[in-house]
Amino acid sequence: VPLIMQQQGADRAILKQLQLPLTPLNLVDWRRRALNWDSLTEEVYIAMVGKYTGLSDSYLSVIKALTHAAIAVHRKLVIRWIEASMLEPEAEAENKDKYEEAWQTLHSCDGILV
Repeated sequence: VPLIMQQQGADRAILKQLQLPLTPLNLVDWRRRALNWDSLTEEVYIAMVGKYTGLSDSYLSVIKALTHAAIAVHRKLVIRWIEASMLEPEAEAENKDKYEEAWQTLHSCDGILV
């Protein structure tokens, strides 16, 4: 987003509105980070176990933190959402297929966040 805003002149408009000197932005590090993100191919699978996994907005700050951590180690983040109740013993009796799928997904991930 910062690169697009700069291309559209938003930086100059903001500086002008705030009556600040028009100085060129140094977005070298940001550009490098964006190019790095676009070229990531190796994935890291993280299981997100929670109560409200259907509402990913509830986990927005966690998702952003995981994304930045993944970029820092040159990996593309793939989140596997797991409803916590599907890992409970009672879930096996109620829906064995979903219970086994949840456990299989959990075991297949590189990391787990509860």
